[in-house]
Amino acid sequence: MYTAKPIAFFANHYQGNKRTYSSNVTNGPAQFRLLSIEEMQEYDVLLFGGGEASILLNEINRTGFNEVVNQAVENGLFYVGISAGSMIAAGNLANNLGYIKNPILFHCEKGTPCGNIPQEGEIHLTDSQAVWIDGSVSQIIE
Repeated sequence: MYTAKPIAFFANHYQGNKRTYSSNVTNGPAQFRLLSIEEMQEYDVLLFGGGEASILLNEINRTGFNEVVNQAVENGLFYVGISAGSMIAAGNLANNLGYIKNPILFHCEKGTPCGNIPQEGEIHLTDSQAVWIDGSVSQIIE
């Protein structure tokens, strides 16, 4: 039986709260600092959870972590986005991660059916759905 080794990042910081990590911290625990591309290769799944999507995306881009995430996904790391984590991968915000061109609405009562992401239109996700990205394939999972 195979057990995936996930690494999780959460956007649970909101305007007014100070960052709890720094891009120049290199010797702290993995949960409290930005990881290098080499360190990301130790994991199987990258999980971005909820919070304030624009703040999360701004921090990812400000610190250069977007380049690490993109390289890790290109190298085979699975990306799972829940709530704001799905939004930063999609076409909702400028300078997004660029995996999905469509805008995503989350916490919807009725979701877009699971499977491959449609090529056009809004994507609606319920609280039990997430975005799964495996290289060039993007899917809605439940």
